[in-house]
Amino acid sequence: MKSDKKTVWSRITATPAGQAVFAAAVITLFSAVTYANSVGCSFHFDDFYQFVENYNTRALDSIPRFFSDATIGTATAGLKGYRPITYSSFVLNYAVSGLSVWSWHLANLLLHIANALMLFLIAGKALRGRGGLWLPLFISLAFALHPVQTGSVTYISGRAALLASFFVLSALYCFINYRENGGWINAVLPPCLLVAGLLSKEIAVCFIGFAVIYDILFSLPETGWKKSPKLLTAYLPLIAALGLFILAKAKVAGYMATGEVDHTVPQYLMSEAKALLIYLRVLFLPVNLNADYDMSATTAPDGLVWAGAAVFAVYIAFVMWLAKRDKAAAFFGAWFAVCILPESSFFPITDIVVEYRLYLALAGIAGMVAVLASRVNVKRQYRRAFCAVLVALFCILSISRNRVWADELSFWTDIQKKSPYSARAEANLGNALLDAGQYMAAINHFNRSIEINPFYDQSYNLFNNLGLCFLKLDMPQDSVEHFERALKVDPAFIKAYSNLGAAYSMMGRYGDAIRVLEQAQQIGTGDNNLLINLSQAYKATGRIADARKALEDAERYARDDAERQSAVSLMGELADGHGGGPDGR
Repeated sequence: MKSDKKTVWSRITATPAGQAVFAAAVITLFSAVTYANSVGCSFHFDDFYQFVENYNTRALDSIPRFFSDATIGTATAGLKGYRPITYSSFVLNYAVSGLSVWSWHLANLLLHIANALMLFLIAGKALRGRGGLWLPLFISLAFALHPVQTGSVTYISGRAALLASFFVLSALYCFINYRENGGWINAVLPPCLLVAGLLSKEIAVCFIGFAVIYDILFSLPETGWKKSPKLLTAYLPLIAALGLFILAKAKVAGYMATGEVDHTVPQYLMSEAKALLIYLRVLFLPVNLNADYDMSATTAPDGLVWAGAAVFAVYIAFVMWLAKRDKAAAFFGAWFAVCILPESSFFPITDIVVEYRLYLALAGIAGMVAVLASRVNVKRQYRRAFCAVLVALFCILSISRNRVWADELSFWTDIQKKSPYSARAEANLGNALLDAGQYMAAINHFNRSIEINPFYDQSYNLFNNLGLCFLKLDMPQDSVEHFERALKVDPAFIKAYSNLGAAYSMMGRYGDAIRVLEQAQQIGTGDNNLLINLSQAYKATGRIADARKALEDAERYARDDAERQSAVSLMGELADGHGGGPDGR
């Protein structure tokens, strides 16, 4: 019987295809178990302006427009983004399940599983058969299950990193196959996949770095320097593809790398030296994760800046030392540096520390550590036991981390505990409490946000939501002051006009309500809720024809079926001679 089992196992793993099928089954099983509790997690952060409030992602005919218009990928006026493949995937998700989160999370999970499988195949190539099936499988499992990956997999807008990584890993696999076996398909696919990756997220540029490192470590020693010019021809289409993308992005979005930020390149470099220390801590000790570190830019070098710079220098020196002793370990070690540099060097980004930037970089650290650990002379059963414990620990930590992403209240409560001096954390925790109906607690956090930073960049939302709390507490007179403050910060903030009109109506000041709401109409927007509030103010003053016209406009400007049905229902009530009062939103 034992010999029969061994024969069956040998048959399964005897071929690369059999090993890939087995690896795919194991990766899928463990990933599905780990992320099963993420399927119902709510939207967070960029989710709101990228697709929850962005009605362009609700129409299939928006997909071609994403490639030529950088303004429709966001609901925030003035903000541009050029990731058309990522935005197109959001459209497809909405077509499948609307704003029901299950399909959005399922798409992220399937992409993550595909990336882990591609890593398994690439690791097998880099290891050249060393470690058999188990070493590449452990590397891919560590990548798939590490808790830091929740910042890309459970966070739906992390889709950009997932898609870009899929195209990068696929391109790298084809590139390695081209170096090993040739073939026109393996030659044509890498530049095409590179373009697809760049159209998902700019981090895909790291593929060129992976290819260079692979050639230096593996291809050149095999072909020799005399044939190196022939190796360089494979890079011409890659450079052309990158150049075309840069030109297209500059034309459509108005910039080549990143948009305008508040810090300079030297400040960003110093800040990222500190960020590196956080990234390494998170990778090797994945506890106390934080979705919003609220780290401000460093304006002058300090001890942590020098420490981060020194650590990076030592790391690079170590990888170069490895290149002469273990090419696979050096390949994965360089992988990490190649992934980190595009977003943590000369191109400033608004947020200094973001955990989802580690998504693809983690594969490098996992690969290097696993390869080096495999060199340690330890009995096989002990090594396997340690790997099993580590995989189980990663699963448990990731499952626990997913609970934090469950809803806005749990999400921002966790962030506020870890970033107690963050105005953004306080403001967003207040928003979550407002939505949960805990108005007094929300007011406390809104006030705390103002205390930390009176010049918080989204203070117009802060003051508006403070006003909403008082409105919900039947204190409209107190709410008026906050709505007016919101309008002082942003005179075109339609929600504040609508809520101010609702507050005046609750106070019986219908004339003031009509004045404010009609003033908002002059801005030139058709806001459904504002028009409904205006119709109710008209009705209260006996202007039935104007009320009917406002409701007709509200139906016309409705952005979804729920808004449309609300307007239709109120028109029916108006015809019956009654209707509800204005409501703050």
